[in-house]
Amino acid sequence: MRGTPNPLLLALLGLQVGLLGLDFGKVGLTSAGGIDLGRWLVILPGQVLIGAIVLALSPQLWRRLRTAPALLLGAWLIWNLIGVVWSVDPRQTLLQSFGALNLWLGGLWLVSRYGAFTFFRLTSRSLAAVVALGIGYQYVIGIDRDTGRLEGLSEGFNQFGVQCAYGLLVTIAARTAQKASTGTTSRADIWIMALFSVALFGSGGRGALAATVVALVLYFVLTSGRKLLRARVAAPVFVVVAGVAFALSQGVATFSRGNDNALNGREIIWSHAWSLIQGAPLRGHGMMAGLSLWTEAVVQGLVDFTPGSAHNMYLEVLVGGGTIGMALFASAIGATIFGLIRGRQWAAISLLVITLTTGLVESLIARPALTHWVLGGMVALAAIRPRNGARSASPDLEAQQPILEPESARLA
Repeated sequence: MRGTPNPLLLALLGLQVGLLGLDFGKVGLTSAGGIDLGRWLVILPGQVLIGAIVLALSPQLWRRLRTAPALLLGAWLIWNLIGVVWSVDPRQTLLQSFGALNLWLGGLWLVSRYGAFTFFRLTSRSLAAVVALGIGYQYVIGIDRDTGRLEGLSEGFNQFGVQCAYGLLVTIAARTAQKASTGTTSRADIWIMALFSVALFGSGGRGALAATVVALVLYFVLTSGRKLLRARVAAPVFVVVAGVAFALSQGVATFSRGNDNALNGREIIWSHAWSLIQGAPLRGHGMMAGLSLWTEAVVQGLVDFTPGSAHNMYLEVLVGGGTIGMALFASAIGATIFGLIRGRQWAAISLLVITLTTGLVESLIARPALTHWVLGGMVALAAIRPRNGARSASPDLEAQQPILEPESARLA
């Protein structure tokens, strides 16, 4: 047994995850000088959380930190912090990179200490609460209601779509794990899946929607083999289809972009991002400093609006961390994929599909974001393998063992 998580700890972690889905400017929590006051509300509790984790570091976490995926991704995050020395906006680089490191460690620790089921359940519940609140707020207050696209309280349609994509998959993964271990599941999961389905389709985020469909198909195939129609797969599929149908029937789903350009101006952003990369190819301009870079680009007339990031995860890494940062990031992702395949961690592989695919048109890591939390969980899962080489259809860690055995077990 891994033990029962402390409710207060889960509440703090859940608050961290939930607040990452909010655009604090929509509720007036902004400040001058380039610092978003709302981000302090997310990051500052996280610094306290890091202290609690350091005081209570478990042997499981230390073992995870010694695996290749954790070492490489940790090195990438440390490189981002070192970038404070040459960053064009050192304050943002320090604050935001430290927050990203905090989220990554939080996800890594939670999976290592309490298992995948707790990680998936906590993430799905936190995101569901924020999505439901945002949709309610949108239709009461009227934020972008005329567009017919759901955005809630997120930073935009695309980011809202990514939140729902993650939320839908982790809810299904948690339900699968619970069904495999106890034979029963929570009815709340049905409603949560329906909520994410409606919100995902209603957001009009084409990239997130396409990535989610691919990830869900992949997950169902990998976990079910030839038995695709058995109940634990049929129920989520039915809920997703019903959610999409409901979104269409209510007229909340649209994919209009406001112009005929499918890239929506991204080609201009990507062109300037490439120019920035050529200006500092080795070490970059400082991670998390994109707002300053793109504001300057607007002032110079190089782009006609302030995108805030490169709108591409890979370009963002190159702009902020240079080729050194990109090498560390790519190596970490590669090592994680290898570990997940070896451990048959199909839920995490599916989450990675969403991240890597949506990352082609969205940064996802421009600031402390939900992706950093998810990466922490995936890195922890990459250090797990099924016992006795058994084929695992469940993302639940309780049925699996760590690659690095405890010292006492090796001595025995």
